[in-house]
Order: sequence, then structure tokens, then C-alpha cells
Amino acid sequence: MNTRGLDEDGQRFLQGIIPDMLIDARGCGGGPFNALPNRLVGFQTLGEHKTLASISMSVEARAELIQQQYEKHAQELDARYPGSTFKKEKDTYGMGGLLCALVSGPFGNLSDDFNLVVDLIAREKATAWIEKRKVNPKAALALFKLGVVRRLGLFVTRGWSQLIIDRWRDAVVGRPLQSGGPSGAGLNTGVAFSTSPRHSGYCGMNVPGA
Repeated sequence: MNTRGLDEDGQRFLQGIIPDMLIDARGCGGGPFNALPNRLVGFQTLGEHKTLASISMSVEARAELIQQQYEKHAQELDARYPGSTFKKEKDTYGMGGLLCALVSGPFGNLSDDFNLVVDLIAREKATAWIEKRKVNPKAALALFKLGVVRRLGLFVTRGWSQLIIDRWRDAVVGRPLQSGGPSGAGLNTGVAFSTSPRHSGYCGMNVPGA
């Protein structure tokens, strides 16, 4: 659709349907793992990654909410822009139009769709490996799954650690960064950019991730 002439709210609303990633697994599958169920195999699947700081909701509940919100957003766009086909286009991706909803919680807890990604990567690596080596396919798959889980776990843990540190500084540290510090946008200006009434005030359990 033509996005010219849209106001700022319209542009923001339209950008809300843009996914974080596209997982193209159309060329995957076959080999000794073809019988193993994985709804990513054989499809292009839209993916969304969200972090969940709240402990009042499970990562699976948040993942389900992502699916519902994305569906609703596509329907609202079709209603807002008559003649558009956002819902129809969305349903051409993934098995049954489902997204790959990746949610990482504050304690290393991950949504089930992470298992789909781990399995997809591991089976592709294992398939290539056993073509050149005589090895049990199940053992090869388990080996590569272990490697992917380790790397993914480290990535998620580091990401959450950095997020908690950043939010802690914003909520607790009362002094803005002094000039002469590391160069970068807003790092050495000595100006506090946050307009939050809780900025620099310790909020206890209200600090996300605390």
C-alpha cells in the first residue's frame, strides 16, 4: 500500500506489523530427521522476540498474547485501510499463519518456540555432519542441540544482565554521567534525559528485573 501522506500516528501504527525476523526454512527438512515434527520446517515464518520482566505472567502466556496481538493488529490495519490485505498476507507465513514467538524471561526462562529454533539449527548442522561421518543420527542431533542451547543460553543471559544493569542505573543512580567519559550519543553530556518521576529514585521491587 502507499504510505505517503500518513501522519506520525499512522506511520507508527503501520510499523507495528513489521516482524523482528523472518525464519526461512523452506529448504530444510529431509534426511534422517524428516519425521520429527517442527512447524518451522518447509515454511517462511515471521518471528517476534520480546523480553518479559514481570513475574506475574509466564513466558508461554506472553507468547500466546503475541500471537493474539499480531492477529488483531493485522485485522485492525485491514479495517483502517480498506482494500489492504494485511491479514491475508500474514496468513501466508508459517504453519497456519502462526508466528515464532520468542519470549525470554528474567530468570533464563524461555518460551517453547525457542525449542523450534534450537531444533531447526541442530538438525541442519547434524544432517551436514552425518553426510561425511558414520555416526548415529540421534547422537549427532543431541550433540548439536547441546551446543546451540549453550550458546543461546549465554546470549540470553548476557542480554538480560545488561538490561537489568541499564534499568538499575536509570532508577537508582542519582548522578548523571560526567563529561570526559566514554564517547557516544548522550554519554558525556552530563544531562539526564529521563523524564520519569522515578528516575534516580530507588523503587525496590518496581525496578524491572529486580
